Amino acid sequence: IWGRRSGKTRYIAYMRLLPNLFMPNRNVWLVAPRYDLTQKAWRPFYKIALQCFGDLLKRSSNTKGDYSILTKYNTYIEAKTGDEPKFLVGEGLDEVIIDEIGLLKKECWGMALRPALADRMGKLYAVGTPKGKNWLYSLYKKGQNPLNLNWSSRNMPSSINPYLAREEIEQMKEDMME
Repeated sequence: IWGRRSGKTRYIAYMRLLPNLFMPNRNVWLVAPRYDLTQKAWRPFYKIALQCFGDLLKRSSNTKGDYSILTKYNTYIEAKTGDEPKFLVGEGLDEVIIDEIGLLKKECWGMALRPALADRMGKLYAVGTPKGKNWLYSLYKKGQNPLNLNWSSRNMPSSINPYLAREEIEQMKEDMME
């Protein structure tokens, strides 16, 4: 759970998606609740993948309905939206990276994405801004339980962003909801 303007999207693009370019035989999805949110993480990842690691790519597409990269190591990375959970079924996944998970329909996780990780013992990496104590909060709590070895959760405050002035953060605390 990360605060607003704390670097969630950059984390997804550079720390979660890019390393998959070098791993063999993986199936990875980036998922966000809506198309515009998916694109915020996909665009910087895709740009760097083409500019810096183009020799690793067998095929790439950056057109609506097909945001994907196939690497020479046979790893397939796709960007998807979670607006229709019924369209997120049928694949076995090694990794699902969810941006703004608090806005995603719970059915996307429980009915579509969680089962897709089962046969490949896949991992979930999800980031989001708190939206009250919704289903994201319950996932976060699972990761805070030291007896639950399958889950880990962390939080990151907005104040870690070096581009946010301290006085702006204090003003945000006054103006925003808990």
